[in-house]
Amino acid sequence: RHSDGDDLKLDESTASKRLVLSDGGRKAKTVQLVNEKVQRPESPVRFKRTQVFCEKGLNGLCYWEVECEGEVGIAVAYRAVGRRWDRSGGLGCNDKSWSLLCSRYTTRYKTRYTAIHGKTSKDVKPNNGKLSKAVKRNNKRTSEDVNPKENVQRCKKIGVFLDWEAGTLTYYRVKPEKELIHTFHHKFTELVFPCFWFKNGSVTLCEMNLCSVP
Repeated sequence: RHSDGDDLKLDESTASKRLVLSDGGRKAKTVQLVNEKVQRPESPVRFKRTQVFCEKGLNGLCYWEVECEGEVGIAVAYRAVGRRWDRSGGLGCNDKSWSLLCSRYTTRYKTRYTAIHGKTSKDVKPNNGKLSKAVKRNNKRTSEDVNPKENVQRCKKIGVFLDWEAGTLTYYRVKPEKELIHTFHHKFTELVFPCFWFKNGSVTLCEMNLCSVP
């Protein structure tokens, strides 16, 4: 099954009370950045942590893009991931979820991206690795180049490519040419849901133009 980012929408029933959703469910922002107090009913599927799921679970070949600002995690998870404050409910912190933390800080000692799964986390750096033919055909659009000397809090666009059957989840920094950031390898056994977690910042699901994976 083929899919793209236009199919994705944030699931309000899972959204933390510290998140404001807007743009028809395609944007989430932490309450620290807006003058708005979020009132949401209690729900067994609502995250205690500052996190949110997308409504749609994915398999097959899927590609989507996210604009992120601040310190946010771009993740996928099985539906059964925990909703509590402990490790079972932290996206990327257990065996049911995989996450890339996009940090707003870049120093000699800390990279901008951190790959997290289970009890393992490691800093990773973008490179000009070769893209699969499917990804090349999937996204022929161009994006604004990012000047590395500019404020790193400026919105950055991240591409996520899921090959469910092959067991790969790959992250790219989207520029005129995609830069490979990291690939997770895992034999998926059920649908995975795009999801996000926040220290402080925002994410926006990008609209895709003629995105299809052959």
